[in-house]
Amino acid sequence: MDKEIKSLKDSVEWILQQLEVHFDGTPQQAHVDATPLNAGFCTPEIAMNARGIGLKNNELNKQYPSVYDVPPGFYATTNQWYKNGQITFCGDGSIIMLGVMQEHNERKLIWVSDGYGGNIYIARTHGKDNGYNSPGFRKVFTTFTLFEGDKSGKGTTIDLTDSMKHYTSIRIHVSGWGGQVYEANNVQAPVVMFTNLYDDAGGMEMYELKLERVTDTRYKIARSAQAAITSAMNYHQNESAQIHITKIEGVK
Repeated sequence: MDKEIKSLKDSVEWILQQLEVHFDGTPQQAHVDATPLNAGFCTPEIAMNARGIGLKNNELNKQYPSVYDVPPGFYATTNQWYKNGQITFCGDGSIIMLGVMQEHNERKLIWVSDGYGGNIYIARTHGKDNGYNSPGFRKVFTTFTLFEGDKSGKGTTIDLTDSMKHYTSIRIHVSGWGGQVYEANNVQAPVVMFTNLYDDAGGMEMYELKLERVTDTRYKIARSAQAAITSAMNYHQNESAQIHITKIEGVK
């Protein structure tokens, strides 16, 4: 009988120990919350972040005047750090998504996605002087293929897989000369110009390629020209140069 009582006592103590771990809270909150240092129950905030749902707080700056002090997590908030100069790539009060990951308080990775456009910016901290990183947010550039194939010749149209207006610049790939890539900021009428110097004789060729918007998802080659200067200083211009476009990317 004594052996059975001892076994029962050990079992009860183990159960009480487990209950103490999971219910070591307060009269208002009977259970203890999980932390990186102890087991416990999951808070609503932890559950939201675990499921990829941002914590909604449009005035997060009232708790954290510096964006670099925001604790790890994912937040649906507004840009309240415009006035102090920490987030200036979108307007004061603009809707943003904010994410923070860290090893410790002096080694963080912070990312921000602005408004409705979805541009992404990151800031990395390392040590008190942050000597390894830029003193602010850097933009992450992304590309999307709008066209891939082979198009050339003045008047030729090029159909795109998305609206050109969704991008901040256009990257144009051309064949020849080892393959070249050029970028233009005017997405509705991009113009690129390049030069080729002759390898084994004096002289050079200059090229100009211009695209024009037909619709938001279609370009027309408005100009495809070449000007050549020979070693004898003879000049020749061709308004129908065959500059072959092999790929167009939208950059954002």
